[in-house]
Amino acid sequence: MDAELFMEQRVNALAPETLVYCDPPYFAQAHRLYLNTYLPDDHTRLARVIQGKLRRPWLVSYDGHPTIISLYRKRRKFRYSLQYSAVRTYAGSEVFVFSDSLLIPGTSALPCIAKALPSLRRSA
Repeated sequence: MDAELFMEQRVNALAPETLVYCDPPYFAQAHRLYLNTYLPDDHTRLARVIQGKLRRPWLVSYDGHPTIISLYRKRRKFRYSLQYSAVRTYAGSEVFVFSDSLLIPGTSALPCIAKALPSLRRSA
């Protein structure tokens, strides 16, 4: 089933307290990682569905590409650096984006999240 239809029809039918985690295909390095990739318009449509039609609290993880940051510009988010090791090792960044309705905890045992929490509370 197409991801957009799945979210609109099936995910929205889940219990209201369901947390939806979306992990779409990467934007920038997709051609190296997947057999089938999304085109830029696919990422744009998916962002519209997630932000406009998904009726459950959600969180999205993506590569930290400027296009993705722009698609989710009105949402709370934080970027973090990491080291990828698919085929070869290289540094990159990812972004977590949060729905407006998602309650975010005040503390975390993970340093990268703990560091980002103050900025997430300010932008809420």
